[in-house]
Amino acid sequence: MAHNTETASTGRFIAVDTRAAPVKERFDLWCSLFPFTDMQPLRSAPYQSRALLCAATDGSMLARIHMDATLSLFPEERSDQIMLNLFLGGHSQVRHGKYEDVVDAGSGFNLMDCKMPMRTHAQMHESIHLLLPRAQVARVLGAKPAGEGRALRDLPDTPLGDILKAHLLAVTQQGLALDAASAACAMASVNALAMAYLEQCHPTQAAKGMADHDAWLFEAACRCIETRLDDPRLTADSVARTLGCSRTRLYEVFAARGLSVATHVRDLRLSRSRALLRDAALGIGDVALYCGYSDLPAYSKAFKRRFGMTPSAWRNEVVAMPPRGE
Repeated sequence: MAHNTETASTGRFIAVDTRAAPVKERFDLWCSLFPFTDMQPLRSAPYQSRALLCAATDGSMLARIHMDATLSLFPEERSDQIMLNLFLGGHSQVRHGKYEDVVDAGSGFNLMDCKMPMRTHAQMHESIHLLLPRAQVARVLGAKPAGEGRALRDLPDTPLGDILKAHLLAVTQQGLALDAASAACAMASVNALAMAYLEQCHPTQAAKGMADHDAWLFEAACRCIETRLDDPRLTADSVARTLGCSRTRLYEVFAARGLSVATHVRDLRLSRSRALLRDAALGIGDVALYCGYSDLPAYSKAFKRRFGMTPSAWRNEVVAMPPRGE
């Protein structure tokens, strides 16, 4: 919902609780916080909602609300704000144009264009809302940040998004304890994180970010494999667990480079074994163990399949061995 930035004291967090007002005035008090929205209560019981609000000098505003079941209408063009939303509990049904979406605590972040007409049918819920100036958001997401003909857009989960969630929770939990200077610093940090996160949500940036992450994951996997070539328990599963990704994700990253994890491991092991075979002091069995093969016949079979001869034949043919007795 669009918030009244004039209600909150600029630079300080304030708390508003409808239970502090007479029963007949509670809903009117709540509506006064959101002049850009037409609302109707969905329960006959006394209206119970509360909010923590802070407005910044740049026109942005942060709100954490516990809201009673409410129907909200967003008339077209009444507000020109962009709102970043995070549900913590409960859910809301959002109808906008030909679209209908449900947001809840499992939805992650969504972006709402308050300039577009929409209707929300919200059950009792807790949520965090960050209002940002349209011009600021448009610089990173374009003139229609929610998409063509849409008022609501789901945003992806990213590591930076997780940091932003944690930061929003911390700031709104401690907001009332902050003086004006501290609140201003907190708002500045929230806005900086939010804009950096939204920039990642641009299709071009998202694709670049995914490519960068894939490259990092591939390099990290290769380093992990190289340091464990002597471990017979080295598998795609163990590499994925070490890197904190799924086995399927690891397969995808290798497949994009024309490789498979198992083939890459085997090739590295056999290449290492060829280097070790040049050391005449090492027995064939020792070489196999140093390369992760606990079974000598299996190593010999894999080596012959790869290089066309057994490890012993390769050593005799390639490595200049001094005659015995010298």
